[in-house]
Amino acid sequence: MAQSPERDDMKKPPRAAGLRVGGDISIRKIQVFWAVARAGSMTRAARMLEVTQPTLSQQLSALEASLGNALFTRSGNSLTLTEFGTAFLRHAEDVLRAVQEMEDMISDHGQGRQQTIRIGGLPSAMRVLVPPAMHAIRQRHAVIDIDTHEGSPGEILELLYARRIGIALLAANSVGDLPPGFTQIPLLSDKNVLVVPRALDLSAVADPESDLSADDYRVLRQVIHFVFGSTHSQRQQQWFDRILPGNRTVGRSRSFDMAVEMVRSGLGVCLAPALSVAPASLSTAGVRLYDVSVAPRQIMAIVPAQYAHQETTREVLDELLRAAAGVTHPEIAPEPPFLRAPGS
Repeated sequence: MAQSPERDDMKKPPRAAGLRVGGDISIRKIQVFWAVARAGSMTRAARMLEVTQPTLSQQLSALEASLGNALFTRSGNSLTLTEFGTAFLRHAEDVLRAVQEMEDMISDHGQGRQQTIRIGGLPSAMRVLVPPAMHAIRQRHAVIDIDTHEGSPGEILELLYARRIGIALLAANSVGDLPPGFTQIPLLSDKNVLVVPRALDLSAVADPESDLSADDYRVLRQVIHFVFGSTHSQRQQQWFDRILPGNRTVGRSRSFDMAVEMVRSGLGVCLAPALSVAPASLSTAGVRLYDVSVAPRQIMAIVPAQYAHQETTREVLDELLRAAAGVTHPEIAPEPPFLRAPGS
C-alpha cells in the first residue's frame, strides 16, 4: 500500500530554505517578497539578497502567480504594495521570524555544529566594537562565525524586525520608539566634534571674521551636512547658524565617512561623531577635531527580548561591552574661543 503524503512528509522534513507553506509558496519566495517590499526597489533588494535582478523578478512573479494576486503595482522603476501585498507582508514577517527563531534554536542545540552570529549596525560602531568582541568569542568557541551588515539606521532596523540579524548597533537618537519585545543595552558615548581641514587652526580664534584670512574664513563658513531625517538636519543647521552666521551648505552626505572625506579635501567643515572620523586604525591625517557643546551620540545594542538571555547572545553582548570599555577616541582639541563666547 502506498504511503500517504503526510507520512512521506513526516519521514523527510524539508529544509527551511525549501519549505513550502502552501501551494507553490516557499520560504525563499517569501524572503524575496519581503526584501523587495522593504527595499522599495528590485535593485536594492537584489543587492540585499546577493542575487541577480532577473532571478529576483522571476521569484516574485512566481509568488504572485501562486497567490493569484498582485503584490505590487508597478510604475516605471517604482514599486508600491497593493492592499493585498500590505496584508501579506505582515504574515510574511511572522513566517520569517518563526523560521529565524527555529534556526537559532537548532544552532543553540547543535552539539558543536557551526553557529553564525548576525550583527548589523552603523559602520563606525561596527568597526570599533565587533572585531575585538568576535575575536574574544572565537578564542573560546571555534565553531562560531559572524555575518555582518553595515547600513543606515532604517536598513538595520528592518533587518532586525525581520530577524535577519540578531543584534543591532545603533545610535539612540536614530531609533525612536521601538515596538514591544526589544531590549536595549547602552554600550558607549561617542563625542560629537567639529571637523575642519588640517590647515585651518582654530585654537586661538575668538572672532573668525577678523582672526582668519579671507580664504580660511570662507572655508570655515562652508558646511557639509550629514543627512539623516529632517529633525537632525534642522538641529545641525541651527547650530551652524548660531556659531557661523551666513554659512553656506556646500555638500550633503548620507554617511559620516563621506562627509569627513569632503572636509579632508578642503571643501568645508562638518559636525560628526569622533569615532566616525578615526576609529581604530583610520587616520586623522588632513583634519583637525575640535570639542563642541553638542550632546554625544549614545551607541546601544538592540536585541529581540527572547534572544537577550540566550547563552551565546549574552556572551556576545558581554564582549561588546568589554570592547566598548576599551575604545579610545582620537585626539580632540579644546573648544575654540569663538565657540565659547557668550550666546554661541
